[in-house]
Amino acid sequence: MPNEENTLEAIYRRAGFRIRRCHQIAVSIFLDECKEFELTTTQFGLMMAIHQTPGIDQINLSRVIGLDRSTTATVVDRMFRRGLLRRDPNPEDRRKNRISLTDEGERILGKARAAADRAHDRLLAPLAADERDQLLDLLQRILDANNVNTRVPLGLPDRQAGKE
Repeated sequence: MPNEENTLEAIYRRAGFRIRRCHQIAVSIFLDECKEFELTTTQFGLMMAIHQTPGIDQINLSRVIGLDRSTTATVVDRMFRRGLLRRDPNPEDRRKNRISLTDEGERILGKARAAADRAHDRLLAPLAADERDQLLDLLQRILDANNVNTRVPLGLPDRQAGKE
């Protein structure tokens, strides 16, 4: 008789496994809802962060969204080539560029928000409203307690990042 700790069922009960599977499902639902915009969850998150902090530099952008710098650079370059982002020199630090959404980026983001909201609702549809709030609160507690344990801690942008 196999030891229960060595069964697939034991793996399926692990929080990390369940969180990863939920993430896979969330991404699939998002991609389905947002297919007409050809946006990934990462691109949507970056666009939301840039919209909230226009003129943010790439290093602060990576901190705000919790992505490593090389991934952020790759995604920003792809979105820049697609015409969704604009880079402008930062007069306060010539080594950095300020990143903003182009008019096309703002247009796509405006339309994609409703689709992203539908994806969020679809993911949480099996839960009652109070359970949704509870799940999100519990996940936030895990995130807050473990933010320092990741190689890319989530952080607020420098106050100077978006200033003109």
